[in-house]
Amino acid sequence: MKPIEFPDFLFSSPLAKAIIELERIRSDMGEGTAHPAIFSQLKDLFQLMSNIMSARIEGNRTSIVDAVAGVDRADRYGDVQQNDGVQEIVQLQQATAFVDASVSPGTTLTHGLVPDGIPAPDIERASIGQSVEPAFVRRTNCCRSIITPMANRPRGGWDSTTQTAPPITVEVPVLGVGAGPADYEELSRYVFALRRQRGLHMTLLHLGVLDDFCRDVADWTKGNTRADSAMLRTVAWLEALPVLEAFSGSAERLIVLGSGGVCGLEVDVPASVRDFQVSLVHALHELLDELLVDNIDDFILSSPALGFRSPHWVPHVAVGRPLHRGRGPWEIGTVEVAFGESRIRNREHFPQLP
Repeated sequence: MKPIEFPDFLFSSPLAKAIIELERIRSDMGEGTAHPAIFSQLKDLFQLMSNIMSARIEGNRTSIVDAVAGVDRADRYGDVQQNDGVQEIVQLQQATAFVDASVSPGTTLTHGLVPDGIPAPDIERASIGQSVEPAFVRRTNCCRSIITPMANRPRGGWDSTTQTAPPITVEVPVLGVGAGPADYEELSRYVFALRRQRGLHMTLLHLGVLDDFCRDVADWTKGNTRADSAMLRTVAWLEALPVLEAFSGSAERLIVLGSGGVCGLEVDVPASVRDFQVSLVHALHELLDELLVDNIDDFILSSPALGFRSPHWVPHVAVGRPLHRGRGPWEIGTVEVAFGESRIRNREHFPQLP
């Protein structure tokens, strides 16, 4: 077989300049004349295919169907547990979203940008009380996930294909946005694949998958509190939490969350709601103290189950992905948002107490 021959040319030649210019055009497509929603969908589709191809080069044999379904689950439900092949592609998607939101012409690529996965203070940090469902709490660390793709120990997270336990959160459901359905549908001007209004909610406290949380406690206390004991106390603690009554808030803009892959309504809530959320965090501290956890703040910020990054809570309702990553916020005019009383999401997955 005749060997493949590669042309030899100087990097100072016009050919090298032309190749670099073509590559630059390929990466900076602009928006063109296509409808923004169609253009964004095509761009996301081609990016997903590119990431699947990149994973295949490294030996990942996940099918396109499984990869698309896995990315969709991650977008809808957050940092869910999936098989290693799908998770690798999800992490490539997260890293791409981070780069789109964080890097622009002139951005300095530093060591801190890559391993930390988020350049402070340019991108809003994830915060205590924010939902894992929008998938940005751990996406802020997406580049670190690419460098070390899989955790050493298995996690018991939710996978809709295996029906293992989903994460536990304290939340308030959204009963209505604006004067009617048309007010909510108007957000599709800014949001790709607008989420169904029926499932919208605002998270007040995220506890994570109970098995993972209790395992984190056992690891942190070096076995002084066993995982089964932590489970019994945590379930009893959750069952005894107070209920926040229904309330109304208002939103005037859409904000980009985390690495830019999710946008949400920034909600102005009554002071009583903020006080209630603070009381939940204090109650979590009391639970952890009973579980013999020392350096509680450090545990909260480092527990993989809790997934928190900083102690600042931003009331928001995640509504979908922005049409254009790296942009926002968007002023939408004032809309009223009605919330129901607080509830524990996935309560039906609690283990039976003796």
